[in-house]
Amino acid sequence: MTPALFDVYEILGLAVDGDPVTCRPIKDLRKFIKDNLGIVPDGNLASLRHTWLKANFRELSPDATSIQVYRYTRAYLLFLISVTIFANASVSTVSPRYLQFFEDIEGASTYAWGAATLAFLYRALGKACTFKRRPFSGSTTLMQCWSYEHIMHMRPIPHSIPPNMPRGKRWEPPKKYHGNPHNLMPSIRQEIDNLQPNEVIWNPYFNPDEVISDDRQQAFQTVMCPTTLIFDDIAEHYMSDRVCWQFGVKYGIPRNPLVVSKRQSIQFGQRDWRNVNADKIANWLSRHDRIMPDIQQDTDNGLHS
Repeated sequence: MTPALFDVYEILGLAVDGDPVTCRPIKDLRKFIKDNLGIVPDGNLASLRHTWLKANFRELSPDATSIQVYRYTRAYLLFLISVTIFANASVSTVSPRYLQFFEDIEGASTYAWGAATLAFLYRALGKACTFKRRPFSGSTTLMQCWSYEHIMHMRPIPHSIPPNMPRGKRWEPPKKYHGNPHNLMPSIRQEIDNLQPNEVIWNPYFNPDEVISDDRQQAFQTVMCPTTLIFDDIAEHYMSDRVCWQFGVKYGIPRNPLVVSKRQSIQFGQRDWRNVNADKIANWLSRHDRIMPDIQQDTDNGLHS
């Protein structure tokens, strides 16, 4: 099992189809920040402090101009992605390069934010499992709610939510906690180690007689495509054919893993990751050419074709 694109779509409500979230180089960073936010901080411009963003963009004036509204919106969105889907527990800053995705506010929805979220999470999980790596990065909301959706043990009672609301709202936590959660870790690990297949909810998102909307059907089609997930310099394999039970389908022997060129050695200065990861981006853009064939319905886990 693994968090997959449909988990991101259902739990966070993020688009899993669209353009890859990858940055172009910024030649004049000071001018770029000035054009997008209207003001430029002192010191190093390679990252913007969360405290600086909150101090300068906390409250919008009631008589703000449309230009000011756009600038405050960009600042908010930049802060938001850096503390949610691209959160890094070890830093409290965000790269101003990500403002390029909000230069055109209306165009921000054309990006595959769900795929970028999962790429960042996969890379963070790969690092977190190493011996000396302790901080966890990525969307903790996605990881926690994913476990609640799929694993029956130790999950809270779900809330009722309106249709089309992200399922993460079903698991809104209580306002107060009691005790030290670290004391629960040994018992939680033991529970997970002892899990049996019939204690896992493999496909929690569809009911047998449910009519699937066009948006969900399109998202599900993308979910079933082995591809490469992209976020800036990060490129991660997405091999949905190895976790078919999560989608309520049966499948035969998985195909060989995707083969893409290795990442080049790190160089100083900005790099155009659109060129460096060109083959990986092409793999993402052609994802629907590799949708899994001969999918059979798993009647025990239930997704009708």
